[in-house]
Amino acid sequence: GQGTSSSRAGSGATTPVSYTSGLFSGFIPELYGIPPRSRKISAHEFERGGLLKPIVNTIDGTPTFLSIGPQHEGPLGGGGCGQSQHGMAHGGPSGSHHHLHYRPQRLSRNELRQLDERELIFELVKDICNDLDVRSLCHKILQNVSILLNADRGSLFLVQGKSTCGSDNTKKCLVSKLFDVCSSSTLEEMEQQDEVKVAWGTGIAGHVAESGEPVNIPDAYQDERFNREIDIQTGYRTRALLCMPIKDSAGDVVGVAQVINKQGDQCFSVADEKVFSSYLQFCGIGLRNAQLYEKSQLEVK
Repeated sequence: GQGTSSSRAGSGATTPVSYTSGLFSGFIPELYGIPPRSRKISAHEFERGGLLKPIVNTIDGTPTFLSIGPQHEGPLGGGGCGQSQHGMAHGGPSGSHHHLHYRPQRLSRNELRQLDERELIFELVKDICNDLDVRSLCHKILQNVSILLNADRGSLFLVQGKSTCGSDNTKKCLVSKLFDVCSSSTLEEMEQQDEVKVAWGTGIAGHVAESGEPVNIPDAYQDERFNREIDIQTGYRTRALLCMPIKDSAGDVVGVAQVINKQGDQCFSVADEKVFSSYLQFCGIGLRNAQLYEKSQLEVK
């Protein structure tokens, strides 16, 4: 298979490009303990064509990576991670082009519910692997975990700051990119929300971020770390709660995802924890890539 390379978009920041060949397009080697290979490349290498492809925008304006090589469809007819979302995909060293007219469509919730667990995880990973917009990616992650775990609502916090001491500008905390998202919430609605900050190590989310360990609570009101203020403001009653760290390929906590109230008044099971943890491994790498891309864009400006 092909290894990873890195792209320098004129900003001096290196952005990793994932495996982009065949069925394993979008394969992340770091997740399996394989060290990434990277080198500096010039704009001339992009212009010549071949294997190296730049970051581009999809038909809906979302940044992504162009794919290369033969395009293989997943078991449900969709393309794999890294597949070009334009009508044309560029070929390999020969410079050949394959006209695919591929336009990605997210499966509906009803369609997803018909899948077995393996197919469902495949579809949900594929759904996020090309998204380099942090807020859009967070929204997809929350919608997907609610489907995966039959949860009523979810929230996602990202780590901000570098250390647990120091000034307010550099102090570590959690910042909500999206809070209290339900299955019908749209990204536009969520963008109207005020930002929620959680001090490092405080509350359930802060504890999970600090410890790097999950918390599964059958009744949130019985846990003294739970903050009832949001329930009081919204009139919503939190019962079962499952909170998990999101880690990057190096094992560092980059965020926290939490889901609440499993449908049917059930508690979240050990099996739910395992599925949630497995999916968040891919989410962590996707979030880190999106953050690197966002940082490189800011440096260009």
